[in-house]
Amino acid sequence: MTFESLSGFVKKDPFQQLDESVRMMVMKLPNEAQQYIADLIAEELSLLSIKNYVYDLNLLWDYCRAEGISSIQEIDFRVLKSFFLYIANGYERIVFTKVVKTHAETGETTEEWVEKRYFRKNSMTGGQARKVSTYNSFFDYLLRNYEVEVNPMKELEKKKASKRGGSKVQNEPIFLTYQECLDYLNAINKYYADHPDDKRFKAELEIRDRAIILLFLNSGLRVSELCSLNTESLRLHRETTTLSVLGKGKKNRTLHVNDQTFQAISDYLESRPKKIPKEHKNALFLNRDHTRISRKAVYEIVKKYARIANIDETSVSKLSPHKLRHTFATLLLQNGANIKVVQELLGHENISTTNIYVHAVDREKEAAISSLNQLFS
Repeated sequence: MTFESLSGFVKKDPFQQLDESVRMMVMKLPNEAQQYIADLIAEELSLLSIKNYVYDLNLLWDYCRAEGISSIQEIDFRVLKSFFLYIANGYERIVFTKVVKTHAETGETTEEWVEKRYFRKNSMTGGQARKVSTYNSFFDYLLRNYEVEVNPMKELEKKKASKRGGSKVQNEPIFLTYQECLDYLNAINKYYADHPDDKRFKAELEIRDRAIILLFLNSGLRVSELCSLNTESLRLHRETTTLSVLGKGKKNRTLHVNDQTFQAISDYLESRPKKIPKEHKNALFLNRDHTRISRKAVYEIVKKYARIANIDETSVSKLSPHKLRHTFATLLLQNGANIKVVQELLGHENISTTNIYVHAVDREKEAAISSLNQLFS
């Protein structure tokens, strides 16, 4: 799948200002990396810097494919450790060159791109430092925007620091406080009060957006899980309502839906458009054009209300659907939930992934106790 095939992401080629040979390299990258490069271009980073990012990401991805790794999510600190050992004494840089070929009989000429490799020494100062910076930046981007739980580059640095006896690099989740959650939900009403021109969409979009955000905060869904929900995913029993979720690895899990969230979804279903394309009729949440809601639309919903909510600026800039998932887990643990229960609710394979939320809660407890020093000093 190429970047252009991503539904709803771009309407024109975001890479048109890059050299054609660099664009060829971008097309070899996985979708997440292509979107990352597109965002760097949108931020007006210099073309030389972007070219270097593309080279670095291609080098890592070429190694991963050779090792049988087929998705970004499979890259952990062990993969990165092996990768850096592999390139320690030098590596093959991939470039694309346009070759003109002449047909022996007709004399007609054709152009085609040929992949070439040439050896480069790996400078342990400039070159190595730049790669570390590239991968740190890229995995931080994935943390903010995709379903990635940790930055494996920071995990690798943490392991190295631990071996040296140095301080450990903490990679704790960003989450909203309980009060910030309330302010965030209130921002939905505020947005439509401040945007009277959007009144015609109010019944459909305001109610939909409230249901989506409440569902994130009360269930800890991944964005892909929310987008794939169907109307039949919601099951009403005599006393409880459950949600059937298809998670990572196509594993099903059942989540209980609280009364507030169920009411919000019910309100949305009542205001939901009636004329829906046949192939999207089963989708629970819809875009404005009445097709199944896209990841991009969900990210825009989350960001839109964050900008006008009365919450911490750092949280606003980094807020994403995945950070609402962090919020769900952290608030549960703050209120005494069992970590095994939280693990099951989040659909984590390994409890060590869930433990990052415990560390965040512990850090808050330490800060709260430390604040008493001011009272009794």
